[in-house]
Amino acid sequence: NIRFAAHMGAGVVGTETGAPNTEYKFEEACWSDWALERFIDGLRPVVEYAEKMGVIIAIEPLYKHIVCNFERARRVLDAIDSPNLQLIFDPVNVLYAGNYEKQDEIIRTAFELCGNDICCMHLKDFMLENGEMKSVRSGSGLLNYPLLMSYVKTYKPFVHCLLENT
Repeated sequence: NIRFAAHMGAGVVGTETGAPNTEYKFEEACWSDWALERFIDGLRPVVEYAEKMGVIIAIEPLYKHIVCNFERARRVLDAIDSPNLQLIFDPVNVLYAGNYEKQDEIIRTAFELCGNDICCMHLKDFMLENGEMKSVRSGSGLLNYPLLMSYVKTYKPFVHCLLENT
């Protein structure tokens, strides 16, 4: 994908960070330091190739994946230390029924730790149905958009935003 992106003039290739099992499903091992170190080890040559091809590889934190929050994202960014490694910021992806009430803190932390490394954003919203998160179109759910947009305006005023669930 990096090679094709370079040949087509696309500047970014994005990916989620997965799970350390062949079934690609969540288990507690996703959040282990062991999984994070294996992920970093596997991502390092991908980023080196992206550097050679002039493409940015962007990882997208997701709470059920290895890079499940912005503290772990910062660890990956610092370990690899390349301008060709950046983030796709989707605040809904790191929220779940157990932490959505802390979304203001999570959004603030994301921008404070990783704001300079965000290359694009996914914009969607969420609702809770029967105790489970459900993605919905932007502005139609529980996400604190005024806070989110204030951080975007401050840290990334010209960031590319992709609408989801429209």
